[in-house]
Amino acid sequence: SMQDCYFHRPSRVRVDYKQRHVAKAEAAVSDSRELMGVAAAIATTAGISFSAGCLNGLKAAVAGVCALGITAGTYFLASALKKKKYPPKSMETKLRDCPNVLLMAKLFCKTTKQEFWVANYHMPCKFWDNDLMAALAVLAREKVLRVAKKAPVIFAGDFNTTPGSSAYQCFTSNTRPEGIGEFSFQDAPKFPLKSSPFSSALAKGSKDGKEPSLTNFARREFRGKEIEFCDCIDYIFISDHWTVKEISETPDKETTMKEVGSYPTDTQPSDHVPISAVLALA
Repeated sequence: SMQDCYFHRPSRVRVDYKQRHVAKAEAAVSDSRELMGVAAAIATTAGISFSAGCLNGLKAAVAGVCALGITAGTYFLASALKKKKYPPKSMETKLRDCPNVLLMAKLFCKTTKQEFWVANYHMPCKFWDNDLMAALAVLAREKVLRVAKKAPVIFAGDFNTTPGSSAYQCFTSNTRPEGIGEFSFQDAPKFPLKSSPFSSALAKGSKDGKEPSLTNFARREFRGKEIEFCDCIDYIFISDHWTVKEISETPDKETTMKEVGSYPTDTQPSDHVPISAVLALA
C-alpha cells in the first residue's frame, strides 16, 4: 500500500542570476554593435550609389542603392550571425534546461509493515555532454537517497546512459569518474560521495555479473543518414537492503541486430525491451 508520493526535478539547481544577467547584457551590446556595422555598410553603399547617379538617372541610382545595400547588408548580417553571440552555457543553465521529473512512492508491506521507496526517472538524453549526464546522475541519486533516508529503495528507469559511462558510475560508485571534474554549480555534491551507492539488480542477478547486452534497439533515418543504437540504457538500481531472486531475460545483442531490422516490431511494441526483477528484503 502507498503511504506517500513525491515529485521532484533533480536538475532544478540554483542559478547565479547576477552573472547570467551580466552575460546577457554583454551579448546584447555585442549584438547592437553588429547591427550598427550592418547599418553603416548599407548607408555607405547607398551614398556611393547615389553620388554615382545623376538627376536624369535617379531611378537607376535608387535601384543601385537598393541592390548594393541589400547585398552588403546580407553579407555583413550573415557574418554577424555566424559569430558566437553568447557565452557557453553554465552547468546551472544546462541543468535547468532539463525538465524531466523524478517520481517517488513510499510503500509498505501489509504483512510485515516494512516500509520502502520505489523511484522512477527518465533521465534526459544528453549523451554528447559527459559532464552534464554525470551531474544529472549524481543529483538524481542524492535526491532519492535523501528522501528515502535509510529506508530500502528501488530506483528504476530509462537513464539514457550505458554501462561503464561516467553517469552509470555516479549511480554505482562514490568515487569521481575519470574525465569528470568537481561540479561547479551551487550546492553541488562533492566527490567522494558520502551516500551508499546503488547496485544493479540485473547485473547482480545475471550469471556473469554484467548488465544486459541490450535494453534498447532502434534504427532511424536522420538527415538522410541511418542512425543505429543498440545497447543497455535501462536499469533497476537497488539499495543494499535487497537480495535478487530472479531477473527477466533480455534479447542477445548480436542475434537481434542480425535478425531484426529495428524495434519496435509486431512482437516488441517499443524500442525498449521490458526488464524486471524479483526482489526480497534481506
